[in-house]
Formats: sequence, C-alpha cells, structure tokens
Amino acid sequence: MTKTRVAVIAGVLLAAFITSAALAWWTTEGTGTGEATVDTPEEVTIEGGTVTSYLFPTNEAMGELSLTVTNPNVYELRIYEIELDTSAPEGVNGYSQNAVDCFVTFTDQTSVTPWVVPGTGSLDIDLVDSVTMGTAAPDSCQNEDFTIYVKTGDVDA
Repeated sequence: MTKTRVAVIAGVLLAAFITSAALAWWTTEGTGTGEATVDTPEEVTIEGGTVTSYLFPTNEAMGELSLTVTNPNVYELRIYEIELDTSAPEGVNGYSQNAVDCFVTFTDQTSVTPWVVPGTGSLDIDLVDSVTMGTAAPDSCQNEDFTIYVKTGDVDA
C-alpha cells in the first residue's frame, strides 16, 4: 500500500470517528435546572369612541365608531372582540348622555381576523356599521357628536 492510500484511509477513518463523536455529544440527554418568568400583560387603553359618520333615525346600523387602541406591552396583542363598556364612569351604561337621549346604540364587534396592536404601539380602528339611531330620536339629535365607551373582549398575545 502506498503512503497516499494509507493517508486517505486514515483521513476517512478519522472523519468518521469525529462525526460519530459529535453525533453522540449532541444527541445525549442530560439533566439540570432552569428558571423562567411570565409577564402579566398590562391592559390596553382605548381612546376615541367617537361616532364619525352621520346617523339617521332608521334603526339600521349605519354609523361608524372610530377609536385608537394603545398597547403598553412590549409584545403585540390580537383583539377579537370590542364590546360596550357599561361600567365606564364617564357614561350612562356605556353611552354619553346625548347618545342616550337620541336612542343611539352600539353593536358589539367580533372578528375572526383579529385587530393586531403592535407592542408599545397603537392601532386606529374604524368599526363600520356598528352604531344605530332609533326611530324615536328627536330632531334635536341632528348634527350631535356622540361618544360610546368600549372595551376589549377576547384578547391574546
């Protein structure tokens, strides 16, 4: 056998040995301890809740509610539901007083495709055809600005 052939065979055997040693090293199980913490998400804030389209006393959902959702968390949040906030201290069962007087109502909004609010960011949302004015609304409701207080329902990270 020539020196070259011996060197080639030795090189192949050495490569096979190194490969099997590396494979054994990476596939071996071990034990140890670890630690992780989970951050409690902060609540999003919602500003706006303003009806931005004309309403007519038809009992038909034709009004648009515009709002801005702000996410204080460092990770994005996905919102699947926006609902009337009947506990808002500023309103009467979720509505400004003039909205109550004008028979304005809001339909909770649910979406299969979520509204995604970026981490430490905000998202403007327009809820089309979500606001209704009842047929009993007096003429004094014309050209009024209405506020509707909403909150998030189903949210995940």
